[in-house]
Amino acid sequence: MNHSNHPPRKKEAGFTLVEVALSATVMLFVIAGMLSAVTSGAQMLDSSNRMVTASNLITHHVNELRLEGWDRVATLPASRTLSVPTRFSSVANGMSIHRTVVEEDTNLYRATFAVSWTGITGRNYTESEDALFAKNGLSATYGY
Repeated sequence: MNHSNHPPRKKEAGFTLVEVALSATVMLFVIAGMLSAVTSGAQMLDSSNRMVTASNLITHHVNELRLEGWDRVATLPASRTLSVPTRFSSVANGMSIHRTVVEEDTNLYRATFAVSWTGITGRNYTESEDALFAKNGLSATYGY
């Protein structure tokens, strides 16, 4: 029997402070994981785009040499830093191109093109390819 004039209290529904703190901690870990995934994805996308750009820059310079012919290839300096063509300037920002030329055999030269850049995380990258040029028109390109 109830001796007071107050109506009986209903049990209040809700979360305790411990439950709220626990759910906030779980949400914090979920958000941190999502941010990590987004950052990692952005890094991979930047790296992939830059590798494609580097490969295109190398192909451009190799094709220029092929068009110029043997006489030009035979007179190239052993080492030279090349400029980024203006048509690549918007996508190749911060990239540098270096070419080395070595005489492999009589009438056969190996030109190595290396493109270097710094990624969005500050990590340094280099993409390089070799191109072989022979006096009688043989040429080949391969990357590593």
